[in-house]
Amino acid sequence: MASFLLGRKAATMRKCYGILFIFLGITCISWFTTFESQETRSSPSLKFRPRVQMPARGSKALVKAKFPFRHSPHLATKTRELPTIPHLIHQVWLHNDVPPISKKWMSSWMLKHPNWKYRFWTLEDVTRFVNLFFRRDSQWFSQLPPKEKMYVSRYFILLHFGGVFADIDVEALQALDNWTFNYNCVLSQENAAHMYLLNNQKKASLTSSIMLCQPQHQFLSKAIELFRTTPTPLPALTEVYNTCLNSSSAHAQGWQKDSKLAIVPSEYFSPSFDVTLLGTLVQMCDPIHSWQQSPKGQLLCQRLRREKFRSDPGSEAYAERHWFKAPVVKKEISYNQITLQIGVKN
Repeated sequence: MASFLLGRKAATMRKCYGILFIFLGITCISWFTTFESQETRSSPSLKFRPRVQMPARGSKALVKAKFPFRHSPHLATKTRELPTIPHLIHQVWLHNDVPPISKKWMSSWMLKHPNWKYRFWTLEDVTRFVNLFFRRDSQWFSQLPPKEKMYVSRYFILLHFGGVFADIDVEALQALDNWTFNYNCVLSQENAAHMYLLNNQKKASLTSSIMLCQPQHQFLSKAIELFRTTPTPLPALTEVYNTCLNSSSAHAQGWQKDSKLAIVPSEYFSPSFDVTLLGTLVQMCDPIHSWQQSPKGQLLCQRLRREKFRSDPGSEAYAERHWFKAPVVKKEISYNQITLQIGVKN
């Protein structure tokens, strides 16, 4: 009986000691935690500093290509409340009698941009405008042939008003609102088939059929300065761009380094080639003759043969140039007729 009582007493003592050790451990932990928090509040150097996640370097910068062009991102997204390029659309023709073929393309700009302002100019309107706001240039401008007046007028109009200038053979496919919030000036490359096959170019060139620019942009003012001192025929947009880029004054001001001056690939504003030249392209891309093309031309021929020489714009296209002399026929019909005559295998 005595041994039983002693064993029960020892078990009770062990339980008590266990509870005591647990209590002491909890007390020590709480005391240490309280002390550490007091030290942290009293010493600024011990405060917890959350790690700041900096944006990736160049995440919002434009992808810069080799001289002389800088490409914009493939997708334009709205980042500002007010557009840097005004929501104005300008188109110019010789007179008010616009060719019927162009009326549908011209109306597409108003349909795709219902909240924009649209202005149609005749050469008479442009002449009065230049005489009023650019008196220094009125004399040499009045002496230009009508075709070159229409070409130069886009620089004067965009320099003064800003907005979007489009030739009357350019059709709007999507609204351009997002482009006007991200860039100060947008220029487009010429269609690839025209550059590397029909014109046999080694470098990319620019098209003036569509231009987006804010008013008083330095590129436009430099271009007009170049026109003042250049006899006719006036330089094309590519030569104007390269000349302004290489000029010492432009280099000193550093405007050519501005990422807001964007050069976009032809897929966005000039995706289609002239369908009247389809026969020439098919002959140039024939396996017997395609080896004579440049490396870029050979790659382009492979793509054209794979796509069966279709010139339809993709989903990324915002505008399409129809080439004013192109026949008023469905592209599918012209493709089938020409390919059957030349013997292109589907």
